[in-house]
Amino acid sequence: MSQKAKGSAEAATSIPSQSSIQTVAGMKNMQRNNTKSVPQATTVATVKINEALFDLENPINDSKNMASILGSLLHDIFDTDHSSVTGNREFYFISESDASNIIFAAGQLQRFIKSSLDTWNEALEHNTGVNQCA
Repeated sequence: MSQKAKGSAEAATSIPSQSSIQTVAGMKNMQRNNTKSVPQATTVATVKINEALFDLENPINDSKNMASILGSLLHDIFDTDHSSVTGNREFYFISESDASNIIFAAGQLQRFIKSSLDTWNEALEHNTGVNQCA
């Protein structure tokens, strides 16, 4: 055995224009891209999944925005020194208006999250028929 073993640097030495187009018996069309004849991967299930994702977009964005609003309300109230009103730095004063805004924002956030979960569960039920998220 006097043949010299090829190293990894010598393995791929031909450029694409030099590649062989010879066909081996039983291997007809192996050098061609035959994927164009295969139907597109867009199936009914894929379309339904895409629709479910689009249906989730609004409730999720509404939830994110309402959580941001609620966070800002809570930060504005609880990041302020209320000792001038309460007489103690460890006590907070929440006006009726602030309490109403917090309760409203929390209720809206709860509704948006429930809407997201309902849409999610409906998509799962529609696509799988069994799985549900609690």
